[in-house]
Amino acid sequence: MLDSGVFITKKGPVPARIKQIYDFLQSKILEFQPSAIAIEKIFFNKNVKTAMIIEEVRGAILLLSAQQDIIISQYTPLQVKKCLTLFGKASKLEVKMIAEQILKITLPTSDDACDAVAVALCYSLMGSTEEDENDIFDQRSG
Repeated sequence: MLDSGVFITKKGPVPARIKQIYDFLQSKILEFQPSAIAIEKIFFNKNVKTAMIIEEVRGAILLLSAQQDIIISQYTPLQVKKCLTLFGKASKLEVKMIAEQILKITLPTSDDACDAVAVALCYSLMGSTEEDENDIFDQRSG
């Protein structure tokens, strides 16, 4: 693991905040030159507004990966938990503890940072996802 942490945007309109995230991630890509990006798929969220904003950010990440020609793999929280703990209902603490054992380090206290590390480990252990998310575009054009 080369880096972990949480990026907090400055207050402002959502499009400007998404651009802040995009620019930050682009700088990390230029710094570390990854060959792949792993992200978490959104899970059902009771707060629709929050879920929509998360999907907009994910869209920016997908665009960035396409522009940089970087493979992107996506995992559900269940897949990450099963991969690391062999139990789909593991707690965040259990996932963190396993991740720390694998990496032989102490992870940050931030749940978001730990989630990101767990998703990256899932990619490292499972490899690229095979799921074709183009189906939704194919259905609309047909």
